[in-house]
Amino acid sequence: MNFKPPAFIQHAPEEIIYESVPYNDLYDVLGVSEKGMKLERMQNTAYVFPLGFYRVVCQTAGTTEFIKVLPLGFQFYEEFGLKIENEMHRDQIPSRTLVLDSIKYSGETFCVIRGRYIEFEKFSPSRHSLYDLGYYLNCVHQFLENKSHEDVKANWIKRKSSFDKVLSCLLNMSLNHPISGLVLTSRHIDIITNYYHLLEFDLDSAQIIHGDLNLGNVLWTRQSPMVIDFENASYSYMPRSYDLGMLAQRLLIDILDIDKRLESQSQLLLGYGYDANESLTSGMIGMSVRSLMILLERSLLKGFKVPQYEWDKFIKLIDDAIKLDAYMKG
Repeated sequence: MNFKPPAFIQHAPEEIIYESVPYNDLYDVLGVSEKGMKLERMQNTAYVFPLGFYRVVCQTAGTTEFIKVLPLGFQFYEEFGLKIENEMHRDQIPSRTLVLDSIKYSGETFCVIRGRYIEFEKFSPSRHSLYDLGYYLNCVHQFLENKSHEDVKANWIKRKSSFDKVLSCLLNMSLNHPISGLVLTSRHIDIITNYYHLLEFDLDSAQIIHGDLNLGNVLWTRQSPMVIDFENASYSYMPRSYDLGMLAQRLLIDILDIDKRLESQSQLLLGYGYDANESLTSGMIGMSVRSLMILLERSLLKGFKVPQYEWDKFIKLIDDAIKLDAYMKG
C-alpha cells in the first residue's frame, strides 16, 4: 500500500475557497462538458493539478457534484473509506454516498471519487453542538465495531511492527541528526520514547476507529454532524478514546481559557456516553505519536523528505496535551 499524505499542508483551512478552472481537457475527461457547467477547484490544499478537490457548478441547478482526483496508488484507501461511508448511509447514519472511478489524463491514470455536493457549515462549538457530535461519534463507533475487523487488525499489527523498526533505527542514530531534511532534537526523541507505549495497547480493548478526526473530516450540515474520509480506518485498530482524544484536541485547541476548553470537552464526552471528567490525554498523545512514527517511517524506511513544519505540528499537539493533563491533575 502507498502512503497517503495529508490533503492540507498544515491543518484544514478555516475557510474553504474554490476557484474556477479554465476550460481544458479535464472537463471532457470528467464528463463536465454540457453547456453552462463549469469546474471549480479547492484552493490551499497539498495537491498539484490535476490532483485535488473539485465541484461542478451548473448555471441552472447550482453546485451539483463533488469530485476528488487522486493518484491511482491511493485507490485502496479510498475504496475502503468509500465502502464505510456508503454502508453508514444505508444504515441511516448521516454520511455521504460516493462512487469510485478512474480517469486517464495527460498520459496518467488517476483515482476519482464522486458524490452529490453537500453544503456544509462551519462547525461552531457550543454545548448543544458538542453533545450532538459526541452522540454521533458514538453511533459511528458502534457501526464500526460491528464490521468485520480482522483485515484492519492485521494491518495495524503490520504497521506497528514497522513503527518498531523505525524506533530501533531512531535510537541507534546520533542526536540532532538531519533525516532527509528533518531535524530532531534530544527532546523530540525523549517524547517518542516516553510515550511510545501508548501504541502498545491491549488489542482486546481496540476496534476499527476513524483514525483521522481532524477539522477537515468533521463537518456540519443543517441537520447533523457528519464525519467523512475513512481512509485511515483501513489500519486504525485502536481504542475508541483515541478518536475522541484527537477530535477533542483538534476541535477545541484554540479555546485559550483552559476551564472553558475542559467544559466544552465535557459536553463532547457526555454526548458520547462517557463521564464528563474522563481524561483523553492518552488518546491525544497516542494519535500524535502515531503521526510522528508515520513521518519517520516515510523518512527512514522510504526515503521521502518530511517537511519540518509537519513534524513540529505534532510536537506542539503533544505539548498541548501534556499541558492540559497537568492542569487537570492540578
